[in-house]
Amino acid sequence: MREKLDIGLPDFTILKQTSLQAHEKYSPQQIYHRTRSKLQHANKNERLIGSNVRILPLFALQNIFAYLWQLFEELSSSHDRDKKRVVSYLLLSMLTGRSVFQLSEDVTGNTEQYINLNRRNNSYHLNIILDITPLRLRTQGIQQILANRLLECDISLPEQLGVFLAYKGDINKEILYEVVNETRDALKLPYLSLARIEKGLYSILIHHVSNSQVASIITGRNERKRADVWYSSNSVDDIRTVYQQAIKLLSLRSTYNNDYLHLVSNNFDYKIGSQNCPDYVIVIDFIDLLHQKVEATTDYIEKFNSYSIWLWHISLLLTSVRAVEGAPGYLDQFNFEVGLIWISDKEERATASSQRYVPLCPFLIEAINRYIDFLKSFSSRFCRLDMRIQHWVDEVINSERPLINVFNKKGELESIRPVLVRNEIHESFKFKEDWTRHVGQRYLHEQNVNESMILSVFGHEMMGQESWRKNSSISIGDILDLRPTYQALADKLEIRQVQV
Repeated sequence: MREKLDIGLPDFTILKQTSLQAHEKYSPQQIYHRTRSKLQHANKNERLIGSNVRILPLFALQNIFAYLWQLFEELSSSHDRDKKRVVSYLLLSMLTGRSVFQLSEDVTGNTEQYINLNRRNNSYHLNIILDITPLRLRTQGIQQILANRLLECDISLPEQLGVFLAYKGDINKEILYEVVNETRDALKLPYLSLARIEKGLYSILIHHVSNSQVASIITGRNERKRADVWYSSNSVDDIRTVYQQAIKLLSLRSTYNNDYLHLVSNNFDYKIGSQNCPDYVIVIDFIDLLHQKVEATTDYIEKFNSYSIWLWHISLLLTSVRAVEGAPGYLDQFNFEVGLIWISDKEERATASSQRYVPLCPFLIEAINRYIDFLKSFSSRFCRLDMRIQHWVDEVINSERPLINVFNKKGELESIRPVLVRNEIHESFKFKEDWTRHVGQRYLHEQNVNESMILSVFGHEMMGQESWRKNSSISIGDILDLRPTYQALADKLEIRQVQV
């Protein structure tokens, strides 16, 4: 026993962060667990419930703003310049949703990424830049056919802050945390921190004024993490109105004068958002062109491919499914009686069995049934020209092959995918393949569909839908409620059934 006790402690190998990252490159299990923990940690801030301790209640934010504004007015611009600069940046953070240090670097460096201070023109603005489409079309005149013609807009800021901050200077971090502690003690808010102050505008927007997408656009919070922002389409006037309502709520208990927030309406309803979203008129013309090609083509292979490409676009538009190979799926994934389809349209995923439900509107159900009848007729008429045709069609009917397929140049049937469609229509329509989802999300937002339902159907739920749960958190009944909305989209786009 004594000999065993005398044995020294075993040597432990300390894994540094760099070696762990190198190991993760070859360990799918490590990647899975680490990615999952990151996702869950990031989304704790997105639990939109009043009891979330990471979010300060409205009355607390109002008291903080009133206290800081009073402090800003009382401090001398000459004797208390450093402290007043700190207070002004805290106020600017509450008015913009950006972090104090981001704002300081932007103003001091005069980069105008967030703030534009122009003393000569007496102009002080928050810049909202939504350049979210890196591979957008740059053809001359393309802006005239886009639903969203703007990449940025500006919102007025109070002149008092702008005039003071125009005299640039760096923030003293010690004074910054002293002011935060002073505010915490004065208002008796033990949970108060710099991060909660910076998040104040965002929490007001999502809890009391608007939805989380608009809140992300205004404040820049999660702008690059939220997939739905890349599909967004919002009126500039609506964004300014939402911001105005939020600031009025925030400053309700202070002497802050928000008269400068008067809304200047545009003569046109300009929108800001995705540059891969064609206007409805262009979509109508394009779908009609595909329809005409199906009915006018006489060659049986060309007619088959044209019909498949038409149905593929209709399916993407009326389900908001991603444009991936084999979309929208196999025949056994459709429930025509209920009006529902389960899909798995993410090309890369941690769990291959993940899926979600999307609604099937009456127009799409009829279009698919017509296409199935066409396949059976096509098989009986042309199987003598190629005996493989009957086998291929039987595979589609028996759900052994995706519903929509096209013939390649070798005369073989293969499941439809974006590159094949692009080769067929590149001269007629050069938008990126996922333009259908951009149009769909724009329409759903215009119809005031609840944001949670939109995120569910699009597979964008912040709480990890499809990542580690098989289905959406939204009930099937809620999803079915979207059937009339998608039917209305089909009517708006004037889509007609194919007659062959």
